[in-house]
Amino acid sequence: MARRSNIVLWALAQQAHARDVRMRTPDPHSAVSHFGVSMRKLLSLVSLLFVSGCMSTFHTQPYVTYADAQHPQSDTSVFTSSGLNGNTLGQIVAVDGVDTSCWKVGCPIWVRVLPGDHVFTVTYNIYDNGIASHKTGTTEVRVAAMQPRHVYEVRYQIVGDKFRGFAEDLGEDPDYGIYVGLQGVNQKRYRASFK
Repeated sequence: MARRSNIVLWALAQQAHARDVRMRTPDPHSAVSHFGVSMRKLLSLVSLLFVSGCMSTFHTQPYVTYADAQHPQSDTSVFTSSGLNGNTLGQIVAVDGVDTSCWKVGCPIWVRVLPGDHVFTVTYNIYDNGIASHKTGTTEVRVAAMQPRHVYEVRYQIVGDKFRGFAEDLGEDPDYGIYVGLQGVNQKRYRASFK
């Protein structure tokens, strides 16, 4: 009889322990659980809006490389690295030996300069066939006698495991622009302006 009462006591203790565990385990339908899911959804939404907001204003105008903020844009030139284009990415890391504050605004994909001779230091990244084929390099592109209201686009030529860049003059006030944002979501074209 003592053995039987021990078994009954053990079974009752197991049931009490299981009930106690169930009481401490959060119910997936409780307010606490919904709060956690809601907070994750809210944080995801805020993060998406933040990234989307950055994408909608990031690089919408060429990065200005000269000190006089009042200088008329009609007396400037634009140099562009083509930015993200398919599986390639060009970025301008310096103009005439002066860094372009990549840490502050991101490495610009286009810059506004005063007319004249300039040296642009550009990086070029290409993914030939997936991430394992990533190639990157840096080179200088020299452009002589840049004209006001002209856009100059760098063209890349791969030579073996290296590349070189040269500028093509797209002419005076061309219909040149870059696309910023996510295609099909918030992508917008920004035109090079000289007004």
